[in-house]
Amino acid sequence: MPDEPTAVSSDPIINTRAKSPFQDLMALESWKSWDYYYLRPYPQHAFGPQQWPLDKGPRPTALPYAKVLIADGAEFVFMNGDPLFSVPDDPDASAFLLDRVINANDLSSRWVSLAESAANHGAIAAKFVIDANDPVKPVRITFLDVPQECRIWVNPHDQDEIWMARIQYPYRDESGRWMYFREEWTQEHWVRYIPQNAGDANVSTIQSLPDYAAHLGDVEGWQIDSIEPNPYGCIPVTIIKNREQKGNPYGIGDCWSAFKLMDRIALTLHGEDKANQLHSEPQSVVTNGKIDNEGPPQPGELISISNDRKD
Repeated sequence: MPDEPTAVSSDPIINTRAKSPFQDLMALESWKSWDYYYLRPYPQHAFGPQQWPLDKGPRPTALPYAKVLIADGAEFVFMNGDPLFSVPDDPDASAFLLDRVINANDLSSRWVSLAESAANHGAIAAKFVIDANDPVKPVRITFLDVPQECRIWVNPHDQDEIWMARIQYPYRDESGRWMYFREEWTQEHWVRYIPQNAGDANVSTIQSLPDYAAHLGDVEGWQIDSIEPNPYGCIPVTIIKNREQKGNPYGIGDCWSAFKLMDRIALTLHGEDKANQLHSEPQSVVTNGKIDNEGPPQPGELISISNDRKD
């Protein structure tokens, strides 16, 4: 029997097993997008068995459309330099506090890569932690993949209002074993969990962890370690949407709507390439033929055809 949890919450949304809105769609589309971006062996989800049966040979290679569109788009967004931030109620804050936060977190060198990540995931999450005793980085900003590392539950009548943010991801502990980290934030509470086993040390990748692709670690057995008042008075997570989509609290990726078009282009070009290879190789068109000279056949040369069959 598992140990009893050390803390219990009266808030029904805390430790919920209900999936966040669009969680499965976001995970699948973001994994697809990274497959296309990195030109990995053609995604298994691209062609169905009727389009590409096993006896048809290897699948075609993904073309670099997604990488070109996403990488060039991210470079274009920041081609004129870093974005500008300000605090309308306190202009002096932007000249001191915000610049200090940006420089301490080295955001200037990360904008392009963050834009590429958002373009593949549809959104990224920015989480802040304040430590006034840290002289170097009193405000620490971390960026999390959506939904693999951060998921949100929102007011169904106002999707801009976040009810809860869950930070959860697998990591390796000191022994090399895979564990899940989890914490949750609501307006009132900061909830920390006892790390949960995710997989053996011999599992090589996160994607290979049991049930990870299906549940992202949202399985039974999570035990609350502590519940504390939210020290910030707000949820310290902001969802940065790549592109707005009505009804989706996260957003959508740059190329999500173009995957099928990319597949069709790749399939067509692959067929043309196979046809070119077929036409460039010698093909047998005559059997039982005999060339009148000893050299290779010449254009217009006669070939004698014999029939040695005894019918």
